[in-house]
Amino acid sequence: MKKSRYNLITGLITTAIVTALLIWSVISVTNGDPLWFLQRFDARAETLIIYWDGNVTTLEHGDGAYEPVMAAFAAAMAAPAGFENGAVLTEEAIEAHREQYRMLEVHFAEPIQAHTRHPYAESATFLVPLSERHTRLRRVYAFRGLVPYTSGPLNLEPSSFDALVRAVEGAVSVASAK
Repeated sequence: MKKSRYNLITGLITTAIVTALLIWSVISVTNGDPLWFLQRFDARAETLIIYWDGNVTTLEHGDGAYEPVMAAFAAAMAAPAGFENGAVLTEEAIEAHREQYRMLEVHFAEPIQAHTRHPYAESATFLVPLSERHTRLRRVYAFRGLVPYTSGPLNLEPSSFDALVRAVEGAVSVASAK
């Protein structure tokens, strides 16, 4: 009786391990990131560019508003809500956001992989539209210079996206007060 119970437990443990390895490997191959399960984003951007109703604010390390915006972006990217495979941001939409609307561009020195279980491309630049319909959907695009994009955007959690918007608004307020 003890031997059959031992075999059953061993079989269940083996099945669980094989299943976990299979899930990990399929997701790793699908999105090209073997560390997809990590819930962190600790990369530091070289430059943050905020486009706000026709005005441009550039933030770099050492600027007072850089840290709150970078911290909010990193927190939002650490735990995305989902992924949209078919959504695109056209060249016209990017230019409209830069010239008339609101958008955050996050620039890194080298391509960064956001760890996620979704097939989200690594990139040195991320675009976060902060007005129009994209805001309602809380999207972050990995900008690779290809328009339209081959991989869709991440959708951020509402609370972390709202915190990012507040941080960007604060940075714009500080910049306009100078």
